[in-house]
Amino acid sequence: MNHLRGFVSEDDLVSSRWDGAPSCPSCGADGRALSDPTTTGWRQWRCCACRRKFTVATGTRMHSTKLSPDAWCGAATLVCVSPDAVMEALPVSRASAYRVASVLSPAAGYDLSARVRYLLAGREEPTAPVDPWLKSPLPTHLKVEDNPLPQFSEGSKATINALRNRVFGATAAKVAELSGVSCSHTFKVLSDLERRDIAVKERRGLGHGDGLHVKTVWRLSNSPACRTLSSYLRFRRVTAAPTAPDKVPARFWWLFWSGSHGSRLRISEHGLHIASTLLTSRDVCARFWALRNMPDSILAECRDMRGLDTADMSKMITAELNRRDSSTSAP
Repeated sequence: MNHLRGFVSEDDLVSSRWDGAPSCPSCGADGRALSDPTTTGWRQWRCCACRRKFTVATGTRMHSTKLSPDAWCGAATLVCVSPDAVMEALPVSRASAYRVASVLSPAAGYDLSARVRYLLAGREEPTAPVDPWLKSPLPTHLKVEDNPLPQFSEGSKATINALRNRVFGATAAKVAELSGVSCSHTFKVLSDLERRDIAVKERRGLGHGDGLHVKTVWRLSNSPACRTLSSYLRFRRVTAAPTAPDKVPARFWWLFWSGSHGSRLRISEHGLHIASTLLTSRDVCARFWALRNMPDSILAECRDMRGLDTADMSKMITAELNRRDSSTSAP
């Protein structure tokens, strides 16, 4: 096995890094006391100021290594630093050989002294992950250092985004549904946003079916803190998760003026009554909803009923059933 000219030892590493008495990598204080060797053979010092232990490998590209100093010094002298070459020259495992080769491969073309300096260079810190909620790119009038998003949790950002999708306000249950956060945590987040003057709650009458119900509604405030946060927060459009309908939508309850109230009707039990009422109404939206959501068997039965067997309505029901058949048979 070919080696670079020269030999490197732990003393050479100490001399090259500190050029004298070792100094603490954590606090930079001098006046070290020599401590006992570690189990891997590295000389260890204890800082007299911060009381932390360190070796010559601490804070370098060899940080937290389990290999001995002789293994790293021997690997630094190899001309070829591939894993197979490291395993052939040194008594190390394949995993250790891969780790040594991955560290030294960028310095394969360096001379021996440059390799030593490369090993002793500070380890590369992982880059901070990019916040997916941050606008990218930022508008020119915004500064990254003023970004307030790190002060908020992921649940808070999702809740604020849900409120932005409901500019006129929404109940806490609806906010939880849109944000994907649990109901209990949504209440905690909304209370925290209210304390920060970002969200406000109010009692408001909401139309539901053919009645008016007073409920607590949350919405974003118009405070400077909320406007600043909205400037940095990426907007994501969210909608409620689709569910298989079995109830009549509240906006059509008023059409059921006789018999059971619209809120009590279920498609699985009262399908024919619901379909005939909606299809014969003057509400275009009600007719369209019935055509798209009622079961095939109900629509086929409605097509033969009096009032629905007319040319126009019968053609509409037949066209819808044909559309469903074609979409089902399509590959």
